[in-house]
Amino acid sequence: MCQASKWCDRQKAPSRAILRAIELRVSSRYFLLCKMEQWLQEKASGGTRCGNIDEQPGL
Repeated sequence: MCQASKWCDRQKAPSRAILRAIELRVSSRYFLLCKMEQWLQEKASGGTRCGNIDEQPGL
């Protein structure tokens, strides 16, 4: 029984690393999709959220 437990522990570490890598990829792709959607909405509305830097008062 002890050998099986050690084998399971050795298998868990790589599995966790793989799952963490997949999680990071998915979250970064989701972030990029959200930014792209935001950019498209700004483009469709004809302006940007921040506006033109030359038009901002005090600059």
